[in-house]
Amino acid sequence: MGMFSRASKKLEPKRSMIEKALDIKLDRVVIDPAIIPSLERMADERGIPTTQLINVRLTAIVNAYNNHRTLNLQDPMPFGQYRGISVENMIRSDVRYVRWLFSESDIFDLDQEALDLIEELS
Repeated sequence: MGMFSRASKKLEPKRSMIEKALDIKLDRVVIDPAIIPSLERMADERGIPTTQLINVRLTAIVNAYNNHRTLNLQDPMPFGQYRGISVENMIRSDVRYVRWLFSESDIFDLDQEALDLIEELS
């Protein structure tokens, strides 16, 4: 069996690898089956194992969580598909995604100016 176990179409990275990569204790990381082909394609394009790609992504998320703060319009996104893009440009490009991300996230808050822009564009 490889680094992943396929159980009910979910990939579950082995605990020891995630703990080592993130230096934290996790009971389990479950990846949405809908994104598995995308992760595999991204890893193939970069010439790296899928597990390495996942570890890099998880590390970025954990780092962002550990550095929780309020973002303003000029701040760059620290991870995700809009990594490095200003919050303002992300809002203007994909306001629905931003609404979802910040309503579901414990990692970030948005300042009032950013919240006002979301409301204006919604």
